[in-house]
Amino acid sequence: MGINLPNGFERSIVQTQVQKQMMFIREQQQVSTKIRAETSVIKAEYDRQVKVLMADGHANYTVITKEAEANAERRKIQVESEALGIVKKSLQLSPEGLVRYQQYGAFDDLSQASLMYGFGKDQALLKLS
Repeated sequence: MGINLPNGFERSIVQTQVQKQMMFIREQQQVSTKIRAETSVIKAEYDRQVKVLMADGHANYTVITKEAEANAERRKIQVESEALGIVKKSLQLSPEGLVRYQQYGAFDDLSQASLMYGFGKDQALLKLS
């Protein structure tokens, strides 16, 4: 069964349907734009949280590392002090003698160090490596 409508009426119905479809498309575009904006906000918040967590982690790493280095240095100084006390007692050194002992011991820590000793003809150069 076929129904023939006047051309103007049929065009009006088609145009109404096209307008409804265009309105639906525009509404869906608005919804997708809104969703994209909300997603961008969520992503920005997560990015901010990541930056904060990374900064906190780096700060904690720095604090812990520096504390460990300070504790190691403190322990080293403590052991060196105890060792020097034993050396002083064993060798019966005066405070000045202990300082001299430390000065000569420091040459071991220097690369390509030289020690000159003696006076006049008895001068000599001792190369330490």
